[in-house]
Amino acid sequence: MSLFETGVSAMSSTSSSKQQETSPTSATNNAFFRLAIMVLATLLLLALVQKAFKFVSRHVCLVRPLPNVPIVPSSFGIDTRRESWLVKIWRVCVSGWRVATFPNPPFYDNHLIVLEASKQLGPVSQFALFGQHVVMVSEPSLVKSVFGNVVGKGLFHQGNSSFNKPNVFSLDTGHEWGERRARFRMAFTAGAVRAREQQINVVIERVSERLEQAAASGTVVQMDKLFGSLTVQVICEIALQYDGLEVRALDGTSESEQVFEDVRTLFSTTWMTLVPGIEIVKYLPSCLLPSIACDYLEMRERMKTLNLRIWENILLLNEQGNLPEGSTSYARKLFEFSLLQGVTKEHVLSEIGLLFVAGHETTAHAMSWFFYSLAANQSVQTKVQEAFSSSSSSFSASSLDSESKEASDDAVGEEVTSTTLMPPYVEAVLKESMRMFPVAANGSLRLVTQEEGFVLSSSEQEKQKNVERHHHYYLPCGTWLLVPTYTLHHSQEAWGEDADEFDPERFLKEPFSSPRAYSGVGPTKDTLTFVPFASGLRNCLGMNLALSELRLCATRLCQRFSFDLTEEHKNQNTNFDELCFTLRPHDSLPLIVKKRR
Repeated sequence: MSLFETGVSAMSSTSSSKQQETSPTSATNNAFFRLAIMVLATLLLLALVQKAFKFVSRHVCLVRPLPNVPIVPSSFGIDTRRESWLVKIWRVCVSGWRVATFPNPPFYDNHLIVLEASKQLGPVSQFALFGQHVVMVSEPSLVKSVFGNVVGKGLFHQGNSSFNKPNVFSLDTGHEWGERRARFRMAFTAGAVRAREQQINVVIERVSERLEQAAASGTVVQMDKLFGSLTVQVICEIALQYDGLEVRALDGTSESEQVFEDVRTLFSTTWMTLVPGIEIVKYLPSCLLPSIACDYLEMRERMKTLNLRIWENILLLNEQGNLPEGSTSYARKLFEFSLLQGVTKEHVLSEIGLLFVAGHETTAHAMSWFFYSLAANQSVQTKVQEAFSSSSSSFSASSLDSESKEASDDAVGEEVTSTTLMPPYVEAVLKESMRMFPVAANGSLRLVTQEEGFVLSSSEQEKQKNVERHHHYYLPCGTWLLVPTYTLHHSQEAWGEDADEFDPERFLKEPFSSPRAYSGVGPTKDTLTFVPFASGLRNCLGMNLALSELRLCATRLCQRFSFDLTEEHKNQNTNFDELCFTLRPHDSLPLIVKKRR
């Protein structure tokens, strides 16, 4: 080997050894470089999203502020809780709105703010929501007009996420919506629900057994979770004919309880599903996302998997001949729906998801508030127990008799008539609990879809009573309307100075004592002040099933148990959990349960 070759070889070996020595440092530098690039890309993405929000809010706003209607100011708020950084980013992104927004994301613990706004600004005001101007109406005669004439859904028709696939809830008025509602409501008629009362009682008996265990051991029961498990089982086993959910001991976590928690998460993060482009979060590293976004993504995957399992079970039931033609079960109606031209599996899964979301969490909370009302008002609980003891009737909890009629070629209306067999006082307590604690506290959103617009006004009779109070409001096509249920149910003008006090006696008088009251009622035929299931053409589709569960549960449990607040909660005012779309009790409502002798 020549001297030159020897030198080159030595230099090569020296260079190689230096590279090996510096490789760890180089790898570290590369990792930091990649992380920096990722952070910069994320910041750039957020900046672009912010620009998009501002552009949409300034240039794509369908409805401008209405003249002569007070605007809720940005300083109007009573919620001082700490916000997550995702919420702060949300508020920054929407800072381009011209009209002030509520201090928290839309539908985030605002029922008390809305109530106070109505007291100070009057029964008609407006605020901003997703770049749109929403007219808020809490005047009883105008509420009647809204529910009777405005049937568009608006907010849920945006289709910004996989949870917003077209379904009977999200579709605006039209032939497709009318056809779906007519089909699926057949599973919730009085006759269809009454035929399944025995099955509902089987599920309630499981709850009764768990309460007996708790009473014997002195365990405090989280009633909201317990009722959540109950209503999930009713939806799965009775409506969808799926018995694949496992049930464990009182101190365990069953799959039905997990489904209930998932839907709670969904309601707490619903505002996320309505943000344009929110789907992009699933492509971001989990380390860059707050816990609420991670919970949302995990929950969504679990719900999708469950919906798919249920649909596969329905197909299997049909193959086995367990879904006979003419059956009124919801599972059968879903199968018939899947056979229609143009209907895909995604459409069917959307309807299954809707039934879970709208069909069980709301009912569970209503049950919880009913038993909370008994525990917080012991004299009322005593009267309820005496009413059951003194009555010789055989109680049938499902007594609503619904009749379907075609309101137009494109919509289906419903007229509700009923004769309840529960003691009148118990029925009054149930109504009063639903008045005091309306599950859909923030109310019902409606969208004006008439091309010529809509004139919102009181009836002639109401105008004559107070000419100065009632005005005409022209609402152009695309206007959003909100009827805040909590505000309407706590209006001192509608219910008197004791509107915030629990008094079942108010529902022992006509017209509030009528079984028809659940579909919406007011002191006169031209007003609405009690709307626990909304009213009009788009009232709650599953009202009969919900009332059946409530009545059967009240009948069985009130005759077997007594309920009391824990010492921690006795000296506290009513404590609401974070409100999104549903009014839920804090800490899942812990109650002391005692078995009656």
